[in-house]
Amino acid sequence: MKERGRHEQTGINALCLRAALEEVLYDKRECTAFVTEHDKISYGNVAVQIEKQYNAYRSHCINRIALCMSNSIEFCIKLLTAILYLDEIYIFSPLYMESEMLQICKDNKVQVLDFGEGKTILGHYPHIAEEKKDIRIILFTSGTMHASKGVILTGKNIYSNALATIDCMKYKDTDKLLITKPLYHSYGLTVELIAGLLVGAELYLDRGLFSVHKILRIMFEHQITVWCTIPALLFLFVDKSVSVPGSLRIIAVGGARSTEILLKKARNLLEPIPIVQLYGLTEAGPLVTCTPIDMPTEKTISIGKPVKGVKLELRDENDDLVTVPGRPGELVVTGNGIMIGYLGDAKATRRVKRKGKLYTGDIGYFDIDNYYYIQDRIDATIARDGINISCSEIEDALMKLDGVEQASVIGIENILHSQIAIAFIRTSKKLDVRKVVLWCKAHGVFPPDDVMFIDDIPCNENGKVNGKKLRTIYLAHKKD
Repeated sequence: MKERGRHEQTGINALCLRAALEEVLYDKRECTAFVTEHDKISYGNVAVQIEKQYNAYRSHCINRIALCMSNSIEFCIKLLTAILYLDEIYIFSPLYMESEMLQICKDNKVQVLDFGEGKTILGHYPHIAEEKKDIRIILFTSGTMHASKGVILTGKNIYSNALATIDCMKYKDTDKLLITKPLYHSYGLTVELIAGLLVGAELYLDRGLFSVHKILRIMFEHQITVWCTIPALLFLFVDKSVSVPGSLRIIAVGGARSTEILLKKARNLLEPIPIVQLYGLTEAGPLVTCTPIDMPTEKTISIGKPVKGVKLELRDENDDLVTVPGRPGELVVTGNGIMIGYLGDAKATRRVKRKGKLYTGDIGYFDIDNYYYIQDRIDATIARDGINISCSEIEDALMKLDGVEQASVIGIENILHSQIAIAFIRTSKKLDVRKVVLWCKAHGVFPPDDVMFIDDIPCNENGKVNGKKLRTIYLAHKKD
């Protein structure tokens, strides 16, 4: 680790993640950094482990690595080593197919694919002589596996977004954050890990299957003050009407849309602990908006206002600025958190990033008090537990099933999963739900949560599937 004197001589650049992390590793060296069920490590020991890991990389001329791990101290050490000293790091979900990871690593001359606990795959690629001034972090969006994209973020992107998180969540060095989101996702990485480290907080890393009992035990034993979660996990807490420790000062829910019913129940149950809702996307670093702690109750379903350093506007189908409250438009983001682009996909990058602005694909509106709300997606995508599911991919797979004449998939609001996928099928042969689900799994697409077999799929005057009518049909069917 570089000497502190160097920090004092050069100062910390306003958007330099590396310098800021070095500073906190030195200043908080006596404080606890990471805690797990079986281990604990101080900031000072983290710095020692980072130096040791870097020496190992340097001895083999490694400057590009890939990590595929669950939440662990080992993951954090290797991630921080890469941020501080290497040029590129690729972060995969353990759900990714190994063959796909290996191909991406080969295409990008990644020298090490590290699965943790001693399992690594080495690629025999030379050190790239041209070093980058800032780390490039490639995260893979949470779509269905073959459709996900590699989002290229820089240290500047992540640092600016982490600072915005600290500002809206009021993180401080006395906080104890419970991290239950996976660190290979942008929320876990930026909003929890990096933001928490930058203030010198204590971070409890949880991994494995979620259990209300386990999370409550951790909260009480470690006097957790901050918990960032997703709607599905918050629902389980509400469903069991649990009591949380008095140390808990804030809960943030993000990664997927929360229903109005869930937010109202959660706030009533856990009062006076504030529950804030976060909105963002990996391509934005990820955080875009946050609801204020003192937000009026009548704005329960709002996603809040833009966080510090982020500008949010609405654009209509002609790309004209929407200036009237209540009028819908696409949410368009400007700020230092916006990605460089998609890995190896300039065409996809141009579709969403234009003139320095990020077009989110989310349709929303703002009210007279400039609070923002999400209504829908431009493309047919379902956000289920924070995973983006392509309706067209499921439909394409269903149309290959013998007997299927017409198929349409829509998302229905759900208190547990935010949204669920419902397939409507017109068929000439007898099919059952089980066969449809197994068919989708066999073809590598997300299976629908429910299936309705109907005589005809309604369309509007333009010949497009009438999603609103399908929702009405399904909800009426569930009531019967």
